[in-house]
Amino acid sequence: ESLIGRFLIKVDYIAEDNGGTVKAAGHSKGALEILGAYKQRPELFDRIVTWAVPYLGSERAGQFPFCKVDSLTEMRPNSPFISWVSDGPLPGNAEILNFYSDDDMIIVPAENSLLPVQNNVTNVLLPGLFHNDFLYDPLVHQMTRLFLAGNFFGNGYVKELKSGLGREYYHRVDVLFDVNGLT
Repeated sequence: ESLIGRFLIKVDYIAEDNGGTVKAAGHSKGALEILGAYKQRPELFDRIVTWAVPYLGSERAGQFPFCKVDSLTEMRPNSPFISWVSDGPLPGNAEILNFYSDDDMIIVPAENSLLPVQNNVTNVLLPGLFHNDFLYDPLVHQMTRLFLAGNFFGNGYVKELKSGLGREYYHRVDVLFDVNGLT
């Protein structure tokens, strides 16, 4: 059974206790698996957050001598798995927030982290983050929490975003809004 199949069994179980849908967040290959599950069963998902997802693959996949995992070859551009996940638009059922960085040294080129431009997808550039930084960054965590709770770029968003962060992050919030053309 595939990883996506096993994941969907768990999503079905959780959705039963959660009004029929779930919220999901994933990093890198995990985010690809979530998007693959979403393509198969879009009715189960309400909100999705992806961090550093190699949506169109990475030219560096499989080039790491310390990490010889067959699943890395699935993340090469135009691999059958990447081609299947990225084929056509994503379903419109769930709101999707995608974080990417132009400084990600794993997903090359960085544009391969962008999800398709469509009404239910928001791509957010976070400059200065490397691939695994998304897992530990307080700004990423705070934005993810707010999005999953249903507050994203609404009234009072910047205040609420900054209130969950130390003052040392306030400048990064301003930069984030500036580079993404947000108000």
